[in-house]
Amino acid sequence: MGASSSKGLKIYTTLGAAIPTSLIPTAITNAEPAEVTAADTTGMADGDVVNCVLTGFTELDGKSFIVGELTGTSFTLLGSDTSASTGILDVSPTIDHYAVADMQLLCLSSLELNVDEPGTVSTATYCDPSSTIPSAVQAAGTLAFAGFVDINDADYIELLEAVEDGEERIIRIDLPSNGYLIAPGTFSNIVWDLPLDGAIGYSGTIILSSKMRHVF
Repeated sequence: MGASSSKGLKIYTTLGAAIPTSLIPTAITNAEPAEVTAADTTGMADGDVVNCVLTGFTELDGKSFIVGELTGTSFTLLGSDTSASTGILDVSPTIDHYAVADMQLLCLSSLELNVDEPGTVSTATYCDPSSTIPSAVQAAGTLAFAGFVDINDADYIELLEAVEDGEERIIRIDLPSNGYLIAPGTFSNIVWDLPLDGAIGYSGTIILSSKMRHVF
């Protein structure tokens, strides 16, 4: 097993002001990965983010994917698997497409994924004070990030806006020659580091809405 360098890794977030283009799928295959044919794919490119809003496939709806192998008006959804699906294309299917212009590259100095341990609910009794059951609510985890303050950088301004508006954004991490990590999340806070001698920095937290997925 060979190790891979993180050199060239890129981290993106959808812009708060971005309005995705709605695609109308005309066909979705039962395959791994699923292949989508749309009425129009103008402006789409490999590596773009799409969010399946309503397709009729439970394996896809409510999830975000990366566009792969765009050919004409057909493309694959990296990380998807509809090979055993019983889904049928919805009568009014919709997939949201985020183009390059809808994404902001974040120039961060560090990024750490923290996966929360499954919670438990106490069912303690006098006979068994330590009894618990798994919680029905499972946290997806968080991303801890850090960087350096520069008010002239668009990514710093976007981070401030993301924390202020609290809107859910899609996070895409490009792994050099190893696919992508993708998940929706909300920027919950940002704090500033003011050293006596050194660069003014910041750090913050992204609360993931669903677990980070590695797609390739």
